[in-house]
Amino acid sequence: MDPIGRFLAIAAKHPKSVAIFTEAEVWTYADLEQYTRAFASVFSQHDSPRIAIAMPKKNAAYAACLGAGLAGGYYSALNMASPSEKLQGIVRRLEPDVIVSEGELLAELSNAYPQAILVDPADLDITQILEGQGKRHEYSHIVFTSGSTGDPKGVIVPRAAMTNFVDWQETFNITTADRVSQQPNLAFDMSLTDICAAFCFGGALYPLVSDADAMMPGRFVQQHKITVWGSVPSVLSQMQRGNQLDADTFASIRLVTTAGEPLFKEHLDAVFAANPNIIFQNSYGPTETTITMTCRILTKDNYLNYCGSCMAFGDPVENMEIILIDGPNADEGEALIIGPQVATGYWRDPAKTEAAFVDHDGKPAYRSGDWIQRIDGEYYFKERIDFQVKIRGYRIELGEVASAIRKTGWRVAVAFANGDSLAAVVEKVEGQEFNERKLKQKLQKHIEKFAIPKKIIAVDEMPRSTNDKLDRKAAKLLFETYIESK
Repeated sequence: MDPIGRFLAIAAKHPKSVAIFTEAEVWTYADLEQYTRAFASVFSQHDSPRIAIAMPKKNAAYAACLGAGLAGGYYSALNMASPSEKLQGIVRRLEPDVIVSEGELLAELSNAYPQAILVDPADLDITQILEGQGKRHEYSHIVFTSGSTGDPKGVIVPRAAMTNFVDWQETFNITTADRVSQQPNLAFDMSLTDICAAFCFGGALYPLVSDADAMMPGRFVQQHKITVWGSVPSVLSQMQRGNQLDADTFASIRLVTTAGEPLFKEHLDAVFAANPNIIFQNSYGPTETTITMTCRILTKDNYLNYCGSCMAFGDPVENMEIILIDGPNADEGEALIIGPQVATGYWRDPAKTEAAFVDHDGKPAYRSGDWIQRIDGEYYFKERIDFQVKIRGYRIELGEVASAIRKTGWRVAVAFANGDSLAAVVEKVEGQEFNERKLKQKLQKHIEKFAIPKKIIAVDEMPRSTNDKLDRKAAKLLFETYIESK
């Protein structure tokens, strides 16, 4: 059953259960279904409608996403942290039939594509609904990447890919007793881990809406007694830095899901110290392979078996495969990802689609650009291919340099090439003095001398992207600004 069908079945079975909880409003599954059908009624004025949704994490935004699927269409959720000019550029590329937004932003996006129908959720007539099971488009949604190397790429996610993803989410064992956090922004594909876990299985979704919640996620967890927490590992680092990763904070949590970045032993040490009964699910998957497509279950009793330079990210989920290509042997190389969760391609960009998406024995496959190593049957992320550098003739993986720095006690670190040498930035730790000379001496125990950064600086807080991932480019810019000021 596809995600929309699963949601409708849950709404029919548990109409009075809480579907979404925010401080502003609480919706039951009956409420969410009503608004979903009202949006679908508007969207279905077009055949195979394409919807742009520019909304913060409000209840209506989730209903609009579901309504697009019910109406036989597909949607793209825009990142509200992006400047208006960037959002307008995406709208011009997408050419949506409908734009869902509010206030001044709705007018601005209308100027970008005047042909679109405009929908402000405040004006939605919830008495006009689309009855029945609706119909489905072959696409589920389009994810526009951050575009750090140029214009954002629109990743086209097939509905069949989402169906495969949600099918394996049954292992989460979500029930109506679960309170599922929703920390990532709606434009970040990882947000669908939480959304589908809740709406397809009957849990209550708890979005982190306010800036205060984003700054103090641990307080949010404790206040609302969250049972299922999902985020990139950097947010766990943020909790550690704010002294929020403790027994009181994590007392209610039974399951933690992470993806989007390498997970490290230090994260698990802290989580299991706070609550040894937690089940930890570590996953991997580029946006082009639909959210995540591997799974490694980690517990207090087994996690030390899966520690490398980072934590193992697990085996491919059902129907998916990973083959390591272009490496020195079958256990190291670029991850070629194969199976039904592979995206259709990039929106209106045949050249980039042809370069990244290939056929493998009649199955769709994606060249990830991720360098992976398999040790004793376990997969470990090594580095992005484009983050492998040569310094004085030596090939160096920047991720291994950052890993070595973490082993010296600096939990958050970024390394990068700086001319003909390496440099690094670390995030300060409360109560720990930063001494560059001593840090370099300690690094000699973990990496070769040629891989030790020539210059290392410490900053109060490491820059992060709008998806809460460590922002390497911004960290390098901080470094360059620091050097110029000296």
